[in-house]
Amino acid sequence: MTKEALGRYHSFWNHEKTDRPVINITVPQYYNTEGWDDIKPKSMADEWENVDARYSLLRYQIEHSRYFAEGFPTERVFLGSVCLAGMIGCDYKYMPQTVWFGLKDPIIKDWRDFESISIDKESPMFQLTENLFTRFGKGLDGTYRLGMTDLGGNLDILCPLRGTEELLSDLVFNPDDITKAIEKTDRMFEEAFDYFYKIITAHGQKGMSSWMGIWCDNRYFPLQCDFAAMISPDHFQQFVIPSLKRACDFLDNSMFHLDGPAMLPHVDHLLALERLNGIQWTPGDGNPPIWDEKWFGLYNKIQSANKNLALLYINGAENVIRLCEALSPRGLIIHAILDTEEEAREVIGRLK
Repeated sequence: MTKEALGRYHSFWNHEKTDRPVINITVPQYYNTEGWDDIKPKSMADEWENVDARYSLLRYQIEHSRYFAEGFPTERVFLGSVCLAGMIGCDYKYMPQTVWFGLKDPIIKDWRDFESISIDKESPMFQLTENLFTRFGKGLDGTYRLGMTDLGGNLDILCPLRGTEELLSDLVFNPDDITKAIEKTDRMFEEAFDYFYKIITAHGQKGMSSWMGIWCDNRYFPLQCDFAAMISPDHFQQFVIPSLKRACDFLDNSMFHLDGPAMLPHVDHLLALERLNGIQWTPGDGNPPIWDEKWFGLYNKIQSANKNLALLYINGAENVIRLCEALSPRGLIIHAILDTEEEAREVIGRLK
């Protein structure tokens, strides 16, 4: 990235005034190349467990993509959205572009079972994650940035271990057990984060990216609790907020992944978290897109609370420009995936 791009990310995290938002533009072109059919995964094993194949795929995608403004190539070592659950005993199944966790009977029948659970560094999930970080770390040459894998968030990790209905019931009838389990999960999250971050820094990268496509020059993570779409704001305050506060104190910077309208009742609690840098909004399937005016009130509320705002995976130059013109540039990042280089240049030209 250029010095100017790094400066804009620095301004984003520090919520400084700026002339325009951070604009991360990617134009992927590898789908239309002659070699794509040869390089793309041929099996679930290739897609997920073949370390060298995943590295070759990354290199191919970078070579056949273009990046504009603050755009940059990154590898997030993706192994599902709650891969920490797989490192502590949860079953999982590879699927195209995602990993499903907890398909079998939950392993926590009684919360006393959780007392003996810890990260198993000999588990296939942990070993694969470590091997991927090591391989991608060795390949670091300034061409791409390495991001933290999606370890997951407190209740999201516990859900496949316990079962959805059982965990919802426990919030009401076994709150002390849940509080203890969350505290232990938080400690395991910190242990895993530190372990993999050391691999990143050992290969010469200071700072990190993530699936959000945001560069940060220190320790950062996209926090989440999708399970909270099923609980009340009071339960969110009781069980989730203390964990998020701990994570914010553990990290240098953080964003919260707010996924869908069912999560909106929790916004006030999130905005009250002093050390939470900001919120990333995803409308969810079946709802108006990110650039629809329906969500502008939410965006204004987040920005009025002096929190950063991340809007990701925007399609179409006009949609990018619309958001840039409607919102304050301070603490705003827009990640756009555009079809052509002409669209990218149109966006940049309109915002000068």
